[in-house]
Amino acid sequence: MRELDVDVLVLGGGAAGSLAAVAAVRAGKRVVLVRRGDGATMLSSGAVDVAEHHVDGALGLTRHARQPGLPVREAAQQVAERSRWHPYARVRGTVPAIPEALTMLAEVARGAELWTRPDGENMVLASTVGTVKRTAMAQSTMVHGDLADAHADEAVLVVHVPHVTLGDGKHVAGGLRWYTAQGGEGRGALRVEDVVVPGITTPDDGLRSPRELARRLQNDEVREALARSLVEAVARAGRVRVVLLPPFFGLGGHAEWVRGLEARVGVPVAELLSAPPSVPGERLQRALDEGVAREGATVLEGVAAPAVLTEGVVSHVDVVPHAGEVPYRVRAPQVVLCTGKYLGGGIRREGHFAEPMLGLPVFIDGTHVTGGWVGGYVGELPEDDQPFMRAGVLTDGTLQPLKEDGRTVAIPGVRAAGNVLAGYDAARMGTGLGVAAVTGMLAGRWAAEG
Repeated sequence: MRELDVDVLVLGGGAAGSLAAVAAVRAGKRVVLVRRGDGATMLSSGAVDVAEHHVDGALGLTRHARQPGLPVREAAQQVAERSRWHPYARVRGTVPAIPEALTMLAEVARGAELWTRPDGENMVLASTVGTVKRTAMAQSTMVHGDLADAHADEAVLVVHVPHVTLGDGKHVAGGLRWYTAQGGEGRGALRVEDVVVPGITTPDDGLRSPRELARRLQNDEVREALARSLVEAVARAGRVRVVLLPPFFGLGGHAEWVRGLEARVGVPVAELLSAPPSVPGERLQRALDEGVAREGATVLEGVAAPAVLTEGVVSHVDVVPHAGEVPYRVRAPQVVLCTGKYLGGGIRREGHFAEPMLGLPVFIDGTHVTGGWVGGYVGELPEDDQPFMRAGVLTDGTLQPLKEDGRTVAIPGVRAAGNVLAGYDAARMGTGLGVAAVTGMLAGRWAAEG
């Protein structure tokens, strides 16, 4: 058993864990980050949702599908005011800290080239399912796809690649035509056309994963074939807003590849936001991994055993590396729990709710549910409210997990951040990576202060 004594131990290597580790390192602390594998960040669209809010509510005469809603910080404040259990409402200083957290996220994950709008509003970006999504930050290969300011006389061209279902251009184009026509007097539907690009895929490509496709298709020959088809389509279409690409044309060096395509075609080119499995999500996770190492945290790839507590505080955590090396015993006076929810294993729902790493109580909307039957918190229909997605660790205003009474700190020296937190459904509330970034940064900073 190898011994490691550090100042801060971070459990989990997604966006929350990465920013917690970097915040603590920047405060001068020795940090170990333990990551078991790829979690929710890896499966994300590759963009960063912080908050969405529309004063006028649902789509209709006063709200158009392409309206960005309130500026990001104001939207987050509305979330805090309307959702009392949400981390934006419960954790001290989260909303004012959002711009700083996004800046830190962009610095750490600089390989992903994350951009925001200079006016502080959400971008309105198209997805592989033919809808639009409001997001605060996106990779440079996506931002030219912002449809918030698009005009009805501008064409949006969607690339259709035969044999591949992810980002099917015909489906996406049809969805966008319908969706962008919903609501808002004076804003017509966008002129959306699909462009078939033959010859770059085969029937076998329909069986490949997006990752395999990305590696196979990122080359000069494919880009030239794309360019030839798109130059002809642009000439036919007249005024073109943007060309939308399915999100599987490359991993590393992708931004330069897309910029080369733009130069060849002569109009903006942007990736669609991805559904899982997500090549842009993998790019974001890999950029975070590189950033954490660059900042100076020690990263252990392996499985962490449940923490050992002595006299009510964390004594140590044992880690078995994936590579079959000798296990580590990590001791740290401060621990930051960023293990995610169900995908990351931070919360278990095997019949009953449980937090396995520290044995912390699990809450839903302020109610202690550890040991409660999961089925009692699941809506009958997918569109119903799903309380089980808001299950997690309840904390005080400085991200210290609380006991079953919801008032007393459970384990001194422990903070929690990201999707392991109770009180929000990351996907439905559109606040997933925003919460991860801001709570991760604050948890790392507060852990460094002790």
